[in-house]
Amino acid sequence: MAEQVASNGGRFTDLSKDVSANKIELQNTLYADPLSRDIPNHFATYSEQKERLRSDVEEQDHEDREATRLVTNMLPHEPAVYRQETARSVLSNCRGRGGMTLHDTGTSYTFAWAGFGGGGSGGTGRPGHELVQAYEVYKAFRPTADVLARCSRLKAREGRIVEAARRLSQEAQMLSERPTLAGDCEFTTLRE
Repeated sequence: MAEQVASNGGRFTDLSKDVSANKIELQNTLYADPLSRDIPNHFATYSEQKERLRSDVEEQDHEDREATRLVTNMLPHEPAVYRQETARSVLSNCRGRGGMTLHDTGTSYTFAWAGFGGGGSGGTGRPGHELVQAYEVYKAFRPTADVLARCSRLKAREGRIVEAARRLSQEAQMLSERPTLAGDCEFTTLRE
């Protein structure tokens, strides 16, 4: 989880999927094992930290989705193509994670954008009009105080999520190596 959040511009789930699909993906990641729901019976502190991480990831993804919607609505309506990529690049850039680039040599070009789902393209010849327009819109965009505040919150929470996920992973490894299991549950009680 830590690596996915760190490499995907602060998001864990896919921005192109709906919120309910993302919740299912998060649940399946955090509670993949059928006995996952039994963890609070044996490792209460770990379980509380895991739930706090789940909540932080959901909050991060929600705020990132809202920030993307805000920036997208602030962009000019033309070009209609690459609006989401431009908004993602603006948010990525204001969080210090890179932005949108367009390199045109006259005989070939490369175009790339940052943020979750970042990517790029390239080719021979000159870049298409829509690519050039999207890049110009990106360069001209000036984040408002609200956008900058959202970026700051997203960047800070991203750091906390990555740190918490790494710490919990190490703790889970340590707890799994214990020779005894603390607490009681239906799986540890002898039945007659």
